[in-house]
Amino acid sequence: MKSVHEIVAHMRKEFPRGTRIQLDAMDDPQAPPAGTRGTVNHIDDAGNLLVQWDNGSSLNAIWGIDQFHRIKEEKRFYYSEMLRKVRLMPMIVIYDHPTDYPNHYVARVWDIDKPTGMMIAANTLEEIRESIPRKHMKCIGRRPEDDPHIVEVWI
Repeated sequence: MKSVHEIVAHMRKEFPRGTRIQLDAMDDPQAPPAGTRGTVNHIDDAGNLLVQWDNGSSLNAIWGIDQFHRIKEEKRFYYSEMLRKVRLMPMIVIYDHPTDYPNHYVARVWDIDKPTGMMIAANTLEEIRESIPRKHMKCIGRRPEDDPHIVEVWI
């Protein structure tokens, strides 16, 4: 039988920070509805998943009690992978809580004026900025006529 320490270590490997999950069932009156998606922020020493749910809730998911699963179709890309797939000129546009991710900052990769479908979501603007490969990209800010959710653009 595995110890709690071994189980928590396995969980941290299986659900690292940034992993997207979907809630299937939770027996709690304040639970987000089944089907709600969220981002794992941390796994504590008791094995609780600290999750920022997309609906704004931050109720923990308890391993072995609550039912949830990893969302495989929302693969987390790294910028190096993303930028290699761009044919012409890569651009990263950072959004402040866009309508499709109202509880996150989002960085979307564009190929000049065409969206690529690749993106990264994070809880803070600082997390997004820290992940940008500054050695190869430069922030050009934003224009007054840009979408109000746009924080800045990197080329």
